[in-house]
Amino acid sequence: MNRPVAAASCPFAFFAFLFLSSIDADPETRVCNATHEYACSNRKCISRALTNNSVNDCDDNSDEVVNPCRSPLYSCWNDRCIMMAWVLDGNNDCIDGSDEVKLIGSPCHMIKNCCRCHDYVPHSECHNGLCRCSHGYFRNDLGTKCHQRLVGGAVCEKEEDCRITIENSSCVANQCRCDAGFYSSDDRSRCIRRTVGDVCNSTADCVTVEKSHCGANATCDCIAGHTGSFSSSSSSSFSSSSCVPVLIDDTCRADGDCLAPSGVCRDRRCACPAGYYATASRDVCVRRLLGDACVTDDDCSSVIDDGVCARGGGGGGGRCACPNGRLATAATRDRSRQTCVADNSGRDIAVVATGIFVISCLVVFDVFVIVWMFRNFVDRSKTRRLNIFNP
Repeated sequence: MNRPVAAASCPFAFFAFLFLSSIDADPETRVCNATHEYACSNRKCISRALTNNSVNDCDDNSDEVVNPCRSPLYSCWNDRCIMMAWVLDGNNDCIDGSDEVKLIGSPCHMIKNCCRCHDYVPHSECHNGLCRCSHGYFRNDLGTKCHQRLVGGAVCEKEEDCRITIENSSCVANQCRCDAGFYSSDDRSRCIRRTVGDVCNSTADCVTVEKSHCGANATCDCIAGHTGSFSSSSSSSFSSSSCVPVLIDDTCRADGDCLAPSGVCRDRRCACPAGYYATASRDVCVRRLLGDACVTDDDCSSVIDDGVCARGGGGGGGRCACPNGRLATAATRDRSRQTCVADNSGRDIAVVATGIFVISCLVVFDVFVIVWMFRNFVDRSKTRRLNIFNP
């Protein structure tokens, strides 16, 4: 509301103003030292360095205006003079709001719309009847400004003091610190996510880069079989904030770039060594066995002794097989090397047949001998009987 100002046209207000102006605010106030002090209208002495600093150091605001009012009135910025009792009462009596100027620590009324804390001190708020800096900000010495907190800067008490203005930060040991995987910007106002190639002190610093570690050069590097420095052919987009696997047929620079344990870098592409083929996931190379698909004889002979790539009549690829006249050894569970051996099945049959014939002959001979011996025994027995009955 607009209240009547001192020295108004009303005779009563005019004489009241003269009466109040004649009253010495504090007869015992000392005389100010003009060399380095400023004499307020209420005869309070302040340092000249405190004048025009946006802070009402005189209490009557006379140190912040060109034409101050006489004590005990309050000096508005627009040269109006109002009663001291109207200052900071929630009403804009000066019209320009200078009687309601808020500092950090000034009384405030959350239910009033006029002259809110942040109208005068940006990034401030009214809390429990007093103006304070919002979370993420801290006051200057005068209480006229709220500065954004910086990494490693002003004291913090809770997570909100840091996180609201500095993303990915925490209050650690009463100071704002960047979270693991982030580092401070040069002006300390931001926490920047680490990417491949950024400086690190330990692997924990690289936690935001998946499949990475802090390498020998004290930078975040991808682990073996992954890359963050060039694009994978299996990915349409690439981000240095992650390490992608280098699969069979992906671009590579050295054998160690390939994820497949036995993979090799051939013509700047990951490939399986001779005799191996890639699984559907392209991250493992599997040894060929007899019956597996092949294109050339080398696909088979490099892992199967004397193996060949047998092609069907329709052309195209074939299957690993043993050449004519050879048989394969059984494959083990771990798909270890197979061997094609000579086919000796015909000779084995002949040997078996000969053995059977010999055994049969021996059996017949034994039977013949037994029969002969038996008949010889019978004949001798008859002869003895005849000699007994015919002496």
